[in-house]
Amino acid sequence: TSTSTARSLFFNNNQAIQKQPIETEEEKQKRLKLERLAEIEAGEIRRQQRVSEDKLGYLFLFALQFLPLVGSDRYLSIAYFFGLAVTTVYLGGRQEVIDAPEKVTKQNAL
Repeated sequence: TSTSTARSLFFNNNQAIQKQPIETEEEKQKRLKLERLAEIEAGEIRRQQRVSEDKLGYLFLFALQFLPLVGSDRYLSIAYFFGLAVTTVYLGGRQEVIDAPEKVTKQNAL
C-alpha cells in the first residue's frame, strides 16, 4: 500500500510537470523584462523612502553651502570641509542601491 501510494504520488507529479505550458523565448524575454521593471520600481520606492528618512542630512548639506558667505575664517573653512565630507559620506553610505553595479571587464571596457 505504501509503494502504491508513493507510485501514485510520483505519477501525479509527473503529470503536473508535463501539463505546464512551455515558455517561448519571446515570452521569457517579456517576463524577464516585466520582472526587471518591477524590481527597479520597488528599488525606486525604497530609495525615495531612504531620502525621506535622511531629509535632515540633506537640509544640513543645503544649509552648509551658505557657510562660506558668513566668512572665510579658518575655523569656518574647517567646519565647512569636515561637515560636507562627513555628511556626504554618511548619506552616500545609506544610499539605496537600486541595481547591482556592472562589473567592468576588458571586453566591455573596449
